[in-house]
Parts: sequence; structure tokens; C-alpha cells
Amino acid sequence: HGAHASDAHHDGHGSSGGHGHGHGHKKVPFLEDINTTQALILMGSVAWIMSLFYYVHAPNVEIQLVTWETLGSMISIFAAVLLFNATRSVFVDFFGEAVGSHHEPPDGMSFFLATMRLGCGFLGLQVLLYLCREIPMALEGVGSIGGHFVGFAAIDCFGSLMQFPTFCTSIWACIALTLFAGIVFAAFHSAAAHVRAHLLHLPEDSPLMEQAAESEDDASGLVLGLLVSLVVRFFITGHLPPVHGNPLNKTPFEVWSLFLAAGVIGIIVMLEAIFGHVLKTGGHNVERIMHSIGMALSMGFGWCMLFWGQWFFWDITDDGGLGHGDKMTARMMMALMFSAIVFITIVGFNTAAEHVGERMAQGFRRLLETMGLLMGLSWEACFTTAVSGISDHFEAPWRTAVAITLSVGLCAVVLPAWSLYILPNAHHCEITLTSARSARNASNDATARDGHKDDVEAPDDGMKVPAAAEAVAA
Repeated sequence: HGAHASDAHHDGHGSSGGHGHGHGHKKVPFLEDINTTQALILMGSVAWIMSLFYYVHAPNVEIQLVTWETLGSMISIFAAVLLFNATRSVFVDFFGEAVGSHHEPPDGMSFFLATMRLGCGFLGLQVLLYLCREIPMALEGVGSIGGHFVGFAAIDCFGSLMQFPTFCTSIWACIALTLFAGIVFAAFHSAAAHVRAHLLHLPEDSPLMEQAAESEDDASGLVLGLLVSLVVRFFITGHLPPVHGNPLNKTPFEVWSLFLAAGVIGIIVMLEAIFGHVLKTGGHNVERIMHSIGMALSMGFGWCMLFWGQWFFWDITDDGGLGHGDKMTARMMMALMFSAIVFITIVGFNTAAEHVGERMAQGFRRLLETMGLLMGLSWEACFTTAVSGISDHFEAPWRTAVAITLSVGLCAVVLPAWSLYILPNAHHCEITLTSARSARNASNDATARDGHKDDVEAPDDGMKVPAAAEAVAA
């Protein structure tokens, strides 16, 4: 996502000249006023900042944890896409890769370069993880950003491949390509794990092995989830959409059909979390495959929700956007809209998880993991538009130099705060929550042994953490 230079990202966002398409008035007329639009963006931005403040200081430790993890995932995606876009700009300006719009298949050279970029990105990730194996925070940071980088490289590769006539004219061919992409990533994972275990002699429970598996699952989940969403949108509209979507000219039936499809995928994710453990008894490889399938489905849910939000936005504005209909305003409003959805979902899913069994709670937590995807991609789209809006005023090679400077500069501002504050706070909340659950379970066991279980009320997961648990965490 974001795998192209300037105008193809979330294609259709203000990409047509008049925006109105002859519809006359918008469905929400007051949104035509630019002052109203700017007021909404201002108030939404303040609400977003203060919501973050309230959530990371919530008395419910699990809400704190989910918020920190969502924020961390969002920044990781943000940085990965900016770096990927900068890398692709170099290929466009210096190696002859076509800019492309993802409305049509790429030329042979562009597809070859995209494939090479995916392979080099995967190998580079493995090398960087090995070099950072002795530094836990660097290992996690490189693994998170690198995994997302490889995922976006895979989206550029397999998403472009799906635009070839062999696939774009048949939904069954698209399904087959999605399965093929899964097989390719399974082969990548197996080969990398073999090298780590038999050539580097690393134990299965080493931090490097665990982080490498997590990074590889993030990458495969991103691309397979997007391919699943492409197949779903193909089924709804009757034609394969561009890789990064075309939200214009969608009927209300299509908009809400995509929302329903996302809900169905969400239910499947819940069922996999509840009953998937039955299929994970066949050894490490089977467990890894099942986990990858679960990641792909949960990411598919996130992608479908992302594109549903875009379809809904452009439908309610009658394909005209807000104010003057420019892309920057549209993406700011969508980022704020997705952020509101994410904040509401965090509370809703967390509350539901506290009142159901452990297996179903895992399903809710799996869905919450996709919230970082929604926020990350929506806010990343804003900054991608800003970077391209500035760099496009220059000719190559200065255009590439400006894009790289802005991308690296943004990462230089954001990533230190991410590594110094966001990741450590997420770890602290996780340790605190684990300690609280251990204390609760120990208390329940002791009470059961003494026969006084009814006289002692164990704290729920969502309650404030006991002082004893805080001491253990410290």
C-alpha cells in the first residue's frame, strides 16, 4: 500500500477533475463549505490527540496495552510505507520502473524490479534481524518495520501480477493467485527457519527466532489480507479493482455489501481463534501455518474495513469529497474517521472480551490487532499525499531527493519517540497485565484449595492492577 509515486495511492481520492460526476448536490450539502471542512478537521484532530491521552492513562490496563500496541503498529506501518515509497521512487527515476497506476498490468521491467525488490527486502530483513540479535529493542524495531516493508513490497508484486488479463478477468484465477502467494511465503518462511535452525544453530525459543517468525507473519498477513480483500471486492462489483482501490461510483448496496463481507470475515477470525487450537496439535509447522492463516484472515478483515470506509466516505459525499474536493482534505477526514472507529472498537471489543471465555476473548484480541492497520494506513495516506504534493513540484532527480529527504526526516522525528516511549510502555503494560492475571489465578487456586472460593472475589482483567502485581511488574 503506497507502493507508487504520487497519485495511485488510494486511487480515486479526488482523482477526477470536477468530482461531482454530474450529481449536482452532495448528499450532505453543508460539507461543500470549506470553512466547515476545516473546522471539522481542527476539532477532529484535537479529539484524536486527547483520546490518545485518555486511553493510555485509562484505569483499565488492557485498554492501555491495546492503545500502546495500536499506536506502535500505526507508526511502524507509517515508517515502512514512507521508506518503501522512497525506495520505489529511486527505482522509478534511476532504473526505468514505470510509475504505474495499478489500473493495468505493469510492463515486464517494472514487474521484474518489483519481484527483485521483494526478494531483496526479505533477504535484507533476515540479515538485519541477525545483526540486531543481541539488542532486544533494535531487534523488535527492525522486525516490525522490516516485516511491514516486506509486506508492502509483496503487495506491489502480487497485486500488480493480479492485474494481468489471466487473473483480472476471472475471480477463480484471483483466488488461485492468492493461494499461490500463500505458498510462496510459506516456502520463504520454511527456508529462512531452516537456515536459522541448522546453519546458525539458533534454538526455537531464542528472541531472534521468535521475532523473525512474527515479522514474516506480519508480511504474509499484509499481502494475503489485501489479496483476500481484492477477491471480495471483485465478487461485489463484478470486476477486479486496482490494487489500491477505486472508491468512486459505488452504490449503497455495494458499500454495505463490503461491510457485511468484512463482518463475515471477522466472524471467521473469531471461530478460528476459538476452535483453531484443535488443528494446532500437529507440530510446529502446522501451528505456524494455522497462525499465518489466522493473520491473513484478520488482515483481510482490516483491509475490507479500510476500503469500506473509503467507499462510504465517497458515497456519502456523492463522489465529490469535502470542501473543494481535494485529496489532502479527503484523506485527513478519512484518517480522523478511522481513528474514531478504532477508539470505539478498542473499548467495545475489550469490554466484550472481559465477559466471554478465554478462547473467544482471543478472537476479539485478534481483531483488535488489525486496528493498527486501519489507523496506520489512513494516517500514512495523509503524509504520503503531503510528501508527493511537495516533491512533485520538482523534476527528477530532485523529485526523488526531496521525497527521500522528507520521508527520512519524518521517520527521524517519529521513530525515536516510538522506540523510547511507545514500545517500552507497551511492554510495561503487557508485563503488568500478565502479573495481574498470574496473581488472580494464584489467588483463585489458593481459595479453591481452602474451600472458601465464594468468600473471595478475584479482580477482572479490566480492573486496576493490584499493588502486588505492580510490584511484580516493577
